Amino acid sequence: GNATSFAQYGALAALNLPEDDVALMREEFRVRRDLALLEVASIDGMSCHPPSGAFYLLIDVRSLLTPRLDSDVAFCEWLIEEARVATVPGSAFDAPGFLRLSFATSREELTEAFARIRDAVESLKVPR
Repeated sequence: GNATSFAQYGALAALNLPEDDVALMREEFRVRRDLALLEVASIDGMSCHPPSGAFYLLIDVRSLLTPRLDSDVAFCEWLIEEARVATVPGSAFDAPGFLRLSFATSREELTEAFARIRDAVESLKVPR
């Protein structure tokens, strides 16, 4: 398919940015990626490999699935309800048992989102 016209204009604008601006944006996304990777590593039952070019993490949650949360789709729905954090089921990308999470947001929002995710995951370990 063809790229939409607004995407083409956006790409053109990005290509015309001064190199310093591009370097600053690239560095900021590296910092956000590294922050998100550290946050994932700090949550028991979650893991992921560093992305090589996207601003998404593909987070493995297979060890957190339960009879009640028996799929990545159910887990994503639960995260929205329990943590108020939106992720996309990995099964939409042929990766069942994984979640896709964007780190294209502020560091503060990332930190808050992962605090909520951590609390939600910890609540799974408490018998109800």
